[in-house]
Amino acid sequence: MTLLRPMAAILPMALLVACGGSGGAALAPETGTLPTRLIEGRDQVIDLVGGAAPPDLNSEQIRERLTSIAKAGDSLLLNAFADANGMVEITTTVNCPPGSGRCTGTVNQGTSSFQVEYSLDDIVGSPSINGVSLARHSNEHSVVMTDRGVTLAQLIAAGRHGDTNGLYQYQGYGGWLEHSAFTVQFHKSTNAGDAEFPVLSDSELSLLIAHSFGKASAKNPTATATWSGVMVGATKNDGHVVHGDATIEFIVDVPNALDVTFDNIKNFSTNADAATTTMTWPSVRLEDGVFADANDTIRGNFYGDSLEEVGGIFDRDNIIGAFGAAQ
Repeated sequence: MTLLRPMAAILPMALLVACGGSGGAALAPETGTLPTRLIEGRDQVIDLVGGAAPPDLNSEQIRERLTSIAKAGDSLLLNAFADANGMVEITTTVNCPPGSGRCTGTVNQGTSSFQVEYSLDDIVGSPSINGVSLARHSNEHSVVMTDRGVTLAQLIAAGRHGDTNGLYQYQGYGGWLEHSAFTVQFHKSTNAGDAEFPVLSDSELSLLIAHSFGKASAKNPTATATWSGVMVGATKNDGHVVHGDATIEFIVDVPNALDVTFDNIKNFSTNADAATTTMTWPSVRLEDGVFADANDTIRGNFYGDSLEEVGGIFDRDNIIGAFGAAQ
């Protein structure tokens, strides 16, 4: 992993913690305390969105499934939104071109920016930052529901930044299909006098991260088709979890564009409709299986050799999130 600025070190950790580490066991004192789950009442949210009971999977089985998707994958899309002790907001976009195996991106902080780079191998490898091990962490996955063909689960994790006093916690919610996965995660990091993170020393960073990864198709559809699935997200102002239907439509008469619709968006924190219940992106430009609108409020990939799936990330209407769908 190549890190050109201290802040960049935070970004890949969401994927690392989601796919690696020990699971389910009690934490050793030095790793900190696991946060509470984002979703405690599973039956309540299933009823809210019209989902179904999930398959019976334990934490290790969920982690193995995510790891297998990451290992087979060649594409990663990631967005992050952060605020550290009243510092200027930080927005981040990281992208792995399909087939490259390398992820590059730009972090924007106010009027300044810097580059980050890392490999897809880092998703499932041993967590490290600047050569310092992040092995002292623990995490726990639990299934939530199945909705529109997508299995959804949640993650909680906690640990320390190597041998430092810096602590971090994660809460996450997302889903997976056969060739791809997507999540939104809440990250909180406290770095008391942490030399590895001088920008954040004696401060607390709150971070929302959304990502989509898998085996990219790298080609456009050649026939009219519809992909149906799920979107998940978090509200920027209050950190509420949202969940909705995702529909992606391609019409062969318009070969370089597709339509994306999110609807039936619910707020899990209030157990009611979200403030925004529908989002639409008509005629999103499409090239070689990759799509994005003019302002990058949505970006995505087709996944699978036969374009069986589609997924991506979005940042609009006070929500940062990700989505996945299948034919």
